[in-house]
Amino acid sequence: THTHTHTHTRTQEYSSLHTQAVQALALCLEDTANMAAIQSSGCLKQLLIHVAESTVPDMKRNAALALAKAASNVVNQKLLHEQEVEKTFIQLLSSEDDGVCMAGAEGVGAMATLSSGKQAIGQEGGLEALVTLLGKENGGVRAAVIQALVEVINESPANTKQLSECAGVEALVNLLSDSEATCRVCAARCIATMATDDALRASLAGAGAVGALVQCLSFQDSAVQTEAAQTIALLACDAAVRDQFASGGGVVALIKLLKCSHDSVRRSAMWALSECARSKEAAEEACKLGALGIVQGLSSAQGKLGGFARAALTSLVDSSYAAKYWITGKLSQTDILYECEFFDAGLALSSAGPFVPLAELISRPLNLNLPILTVNLLTMPAPPAPPPPVEEVPAPSSALDGSQSAQSISGRTKSRNTASKAEGKVKKATKNEKEAESCISEESDETVALEKPPGPLAPDPGLWSHISYVKTCILTLPVARDQVQQLARYVSDKMGGPVHKTGTFGFELSASEIQQRLHTNLVPLGEVKAGVFQHRALLFKALCDQMGVGCSLVRGEYGRHWNEVTLMDDQGGSCSPSTFVVDLMFDVGRLLRVQTSEAVAYQHF
Repeated sequence: THTHTHTHTRTQEYSSLHTQAVQALALCLEDTANMAAIQSSGCLKQLLIHVAESTVPDMKRNAALALAKAASNVVNQKLLHEQEVEKTFIQLLSSEDDGVCMAGAEGVGAMATLSSGKQAIGQEGGLEALVTLLGKENGGVRAAVIQALVEVINESPANTKQLSECAGVEALVNLLSDSEATCRVCAARCIATMATDDALRASLAGAGAVGALVQCLSFQDSAVQTEAAQTIALLACDAAVRDQFASGGGVVALIKLLKCSHDSVRRSAMWALSECARSKEAAEEACKLGALGIVQGLSSAQGKLGGFARAALTSLVDSSYAAKYWITGKLSQTDILYECEFFDAGLALSSAGPFVPLAELISRPLNLNLPILTVNLLTMPAPPAPPPPVEEVPAPSSALDGSQSAQSISGRTKSRNTASKAEGKVKKATKNEKEAESCISEESDETVALEKPPGPLAPDPGLWSHISYVKTCILTLPVARDQVQQLARYVSDKMGGPVHKTGTFGFELSASEIQQRLHTNLVPLGEVKAGVFQHRALLFKALCDQMGVGCSLVRGEYGRHWNEVTLMDDQGGSCSPSTFVVDLMFDVGRLLRVQTSEAVAYQHF
């Protein structure tokens, strides 16, 4: 039967039966036993030759589809590979008939699931032929070709590299804007495969892949959104990609996806956010857009969604110490406050709801019950202007004629000359002061522009005064333990000194007074002159970080805040590192070993 069917396909006088014969043969090819019989009889080889040489498009198309369908079977793949069917499929890609091209692409994709098939396709020029077809006007052809490319480069570094060398990067980026959702999805998958190579990631970023993927996030198709977000997550291991993503509106698009109802889209968006939030700019923008609140709400979800949400939450808080302290109530020794802005809204606000960005807190009406401590380590206050120079007025020549002449001058004359000199100096000084004031007035606009704070917080001269002192007088101490204890005494002294355990009320009023004076809820840490646990612990942490002394900051319950430091401990004759809670309130400078009754008493009300 196989032989008779094949004979019909070769007889020119029965050309009208070619299509029907091939269709009948296709049914035979689907069965593994029949495929083996066709291959052993030599009919398969003859069929491949006839398909390649035939000038009848319908016959070529149906034959190619039959072969592609047969190639979907693992056992048949090996038989087809022995007959070098990959060459036949690649030849079909050059046909002018779109149907034949689609059939050839499907065959290439089917054979590419076999590792030896991938290798053969790469060696026989299949990648160049596929890339050429990506520019076809027929959307069906583009879809079939890009689906084949997904299989051809999957787990094949050689084919992936070859694809980039035959203008594949530019073709894939262009396909991300295709009207066909399938084309966008498969193009994103191909780019995701290429993203595992460092050099190719740079090429993709340079070709505009990031911007095109950001546009895909807004495409109204959940599969496109999912694949685009996953591909962005893979590309975002490069800092340059994260910067492009943040500047190209990607954060806004991701936040919108976090609010959708499609779980696979939200999971992918969470993954992309967790990677892109490693960029400070992206993380800050995400927080401003309310990402922390969304992620916090999803972090308690069960399954994969909750896992991705917790990963995104970790990335967001790691990029913003204020957010991290708000949510977790702790900054570790590796969370260093340096060249940054930080604020502590206290337990009342932090436990009331999701994280609130600083810009929103600034705009809130004055509330004396909710002071917000701020630390501005971005803006150093300008040094005070030096006093205007005072020029000496030369003495009259009559007073410099000689010692005898000078001695003969009466006391009254000396007094008059002295007064005259003083008057001249005052007039000269006054003139210099006016000139200096005039210069300052003329340059004031420029000075203000140069000293504009880089962040929303105003400069804090008091904090920088503390920093200057500890770097000069405490950092120079040779022993770390002495540095910590001396710093504790300094912080306590600047915050009002030791406090009786039952008398902290007066200290707690200090922040409210500053709020009233500055007409804002934001209380610069350097302005606080009388503080308790929260104020002292934050100042101690900020100064330790400036000195390079490892220090953590922990917020407890009932207004308790404390610091932990790790120091070498020689107790018991062995020198090993131990962690201590630093007493800044009562027995100032005392180091309380963690988990001891003294440390627990300090940490809890």
